Amino acid sequence: MSDLRDRIKSKCNRRYKTVKIQGEELTIQTLSVTEAEDYFQNPQAHRLIMWAVVDPETKNRVFLEEDEYDLMNLEAGLALPLRLEIQRFNGFVSYEDEEGN
Repeated sequence: MSDLRDRIKSKCNRRYKTVKIQGEELTIQTLSVTEAEDYFQNPQAHRLIMWAVVDPETKNRVFLEEDEYDLMNLEAGLALPLRLEIQRFNGFVSYEDEEGN
């Protein structure tokens, strides 16, 4: 039983991925359960971007709560593809889901 417990607890570590959108290389991270629940209660792209985009070296979030208004005004051509990449990376949507719509 402790082996299963240890394997599940090892998933507490975030994973990271670099994506390229509109010529910008951005590092994104997986969300915590709390962040994911908040997102599903109020699914706004700018909040997802605020939680997921991180500095590639420090892994600290790039955006703070005070940046929320600016993120709401991001160009859709950057924000929407970035939201989709974050959703895919976190398992919220798959390529198969997209093809079905």
